[in-house]
Amino acid sequence: MAYNLNETFRSLCTEFETLVRSKYLIDTSTVSAFNYLASLEEFAEYSEILNTLREIRNALVHTDFNVDGNVGLVVTDDGINAIEEIIEKIKNPKLVSDVYSSNLKYCHLDDSVIDVLTMMAEYHYSHIPVLTSNNKIIGVFSENTIFSTLANNGSISLDGNTKIRDFYQYIPIDQHTAECFDFIGVNDKLYIAKDKFANPIINDKKLVALFVTIDGKSDRKILGILTPWDVIKREIERKN
Repeated sequence: MAYNLNETFRSLCTEFETLVRSKYLIDTSTVSAFNYLASLEEFAEYSEILNTLREIRNALVHTDFNVDGNVGLVVTDDGINAIEEIIEKIKNPKLVSDVYSSNLKYCHLDDSVIDVLTMMAEYHYSHIPVLTSNNKIIGVFSENTIFSTLANNGSISLDGNTKIRDFYQYIPIDQHTAECFDFIGVNDKLYIAKDKFANPIINDKKLVALFVTIDGKSDRKILGILTPWDVIKREIERKN
């Protein structure tokens, strides 16, 4: 059993090195595939694991661990699972399209504020994108939109005739005082979004959501939204 796992690990290491060499066009005779991958931002979370796998691989290849006829170094199931997970990540990297919410709740400038607030309460949303008729972004209506209006005007009036456009001054995404929004392409690798959310303060504002478009440009149609919770939920599912 031990020999089988060790041989399986050696075989997976060979597959790993071949895959890294072909995908990233590096010469693995001069640079370790493990070290190279660990240096990439996309695999930053695996850097320690890659270093450990490299040390195990080198030990199995270059050192005799037979002790009185018994195997002195045994690769465990955890080691096999770790390198298999990394190989799968190289072959099929997670994309924004795998995680983002395409069932987007949104509003238009002429929608009733009362109706939009009701929708926000029903779905437990704190932000609702305001879109044009062809699904391009105008801005975001949020709880802070109301607070900003109240802070600047001293009072607000809400009734059935109040429209989203009545708050237009505070709706554009660059007019929010404490929060900000960004854009990302639907086929971008997910690690790009993770990195953005890991460093969420931009010009003293907190990044709260990424709007998903075909290529990450802000003047394209909005396909959906990606939030930190979407990324966290994916990580929980991966670990389970």
